[in-house]
Amino acid sequence: MSTVPAREKVLYLPIVRGFYDRELTRSAVAAVRSATSELSLAGVFPGPAAGGDGLIQSDADFEAYWAEWRGQLYDIKALVVLSGDFMQERRAMDAVRLLPEDVPVFLLVHNDDPSDMAPGRAGDSLCGSFSVHHNVRMLGRRMVRSARLDLSQPDIVRRTLAAWQRIMDGVEAWRGMRVAMLGVNPSEFATTFTNQAELFRLGVSLHPYELLDFWGDTVLSANPQAALALGGIKLRQPIAVDDPRIATVREQAAGILDTTAMPPATFETMARCFLWIKDVFERDRIDAGAIHCWPEFGRYFGMAPCAFAMLANALLRKPVVCEVDLCHAVMARLAWVMTGNAGVILDFNNNGWEPRVLNVFHCSQTPPNWLRDKGVACRTGQVEGTIRPGAFTGVSAATSADACHATVFRGAFLREAPPVRGSSGWAFVPNLPAVLEAVQNTTIHHFVAFEGDVAAELVDVLRFRGVQVADLSCELRSLDEIEAELGGQGKTDRRRPAVYPV
Repeated sequence: MSTVPAREKVLYLPIVRGFYDRELTRSAVAAVRSATSELSLAGVFPGPAAGGDGLIQSDADFEAYWAEWRGQLYDIKALVVLSGDFMQERRAMDAVRLLPEDVPVFLLVHNDDPSDMAPGRAGDSLCGSFSVHHNVRMLGRRMVRSARLDLSQPDIVRRTLAAWQRIMDGVEAWRGMRVAMLGVNPSEFATTFTNQAELFRLGVSLHPYELLDFWGDTVLSANPQAALALGGIKLRQPIAVDDPRIATVREQAAGILDTTAMPPATFETMARCFLWIKDVFERDRIDAGAIHCWPEFGRYFGMAPCAFAMLANALLRKPVVCEVDLCHAVMARLAWVMTGNAGVILDFNNNGWEPRVLNVFHCSQTPPNWLRDKGVACRTGQVEGTIRPGAFTGVSAATSADACHATVFRGAFLREAPPVRGSSGWAFVPNLPAVLEAVQNTTIHHFVAFEGDVAAELVDVLRFRGVQVADLSCELRSLDEIEAELGGQGKTDRRRPAVYPV
């Protein structure tokens, strides 16, 4: 997290033109206030001093409202312009001018009732909304999202604001996000090399750590004779072999991970590595990490980092992804912020038996919310299990020489289970050929899966932060419907395809 607190306030700006029935907007504001409270959003609304009834029309109204919220300027994370009539668009411009460029702007419009269009009853809000959009663009900004709704229906209002809340939280989480780079990129391949300057430009703060320090603080610190033989080594954040927290790690791990196959010494090393991650991330305010795993990590630590990386994601809400893949560390952090659940990094790994099916796999650090049963930590530290069925939102990301790219798509993990190797599953993506083409042209073999459908909100967050997004999220039917269409074939009939797309 940044060295300054995350912004929390949502500024609402209810604007009216003046010669329309003010009740159209007053009732809309009441509905939005109620939904804001239900969602525990920290909303800022005008008091009676602004406009006499909390609606903003004139310069004097805006000035009175400004006096109310100017002391909270640096705690405002989003602006929501709100109205039920043609609107005074200059008031929206006044607010946008005062807010930093990294504050997203939204527009919420109360629809007219087509059955009651008599003079004085119609608000002309559709027409007015286009003026607000244009006037915001004239300032070099744009609406992140706008909605024209019947604001007298509470469920619609609440559902819309809940989606916008995910966007606001994702945008705010990106601001000053701190990502640990644990070691250099793997020596075996250059796929996950990242344009670090591009991530800095987009607002991500990268923090490098030497694997040598990590090794010294966790492995060497457990062997005093070896440390003495090497001589003169100063450990920075050593985790002692008798650290009393190791017992707590054992209890926490037992609830979400079967570690019986891990030799006791391997588990002890794994637990010390987890505690080192915990201590260093807390000390340096780190939100997520990407670690140099194979092949070098196993040579020096005697295990893969998968198990403690999974624990960091599940217990600390601080994902640690593999292969120093910094872009997907960012995406895994967004998964927590936007869904309240851990994301999982996976490979586009194997073709399926038809063009919309593929096998996803990782060694892996798959968190428990993604597995059908409790994951099994094998003797060398990888977490094994089968991906549970259900809908997901996927994002594959990578940098180029001058940009950060992302491909966003929808999919569903199927009930049919492949043989267990690492963590794996069959996935259905309705437009998989197009997704694979976008991936091979702009990103890499990794993607992060978010629970459920947050594709539209994720696209808005990424675009707002300057990522070049290929939005390939198309309609996804229910899992029952998908499997009914794919069914009818026995496993023995699922042959290697003669041609697979892309």
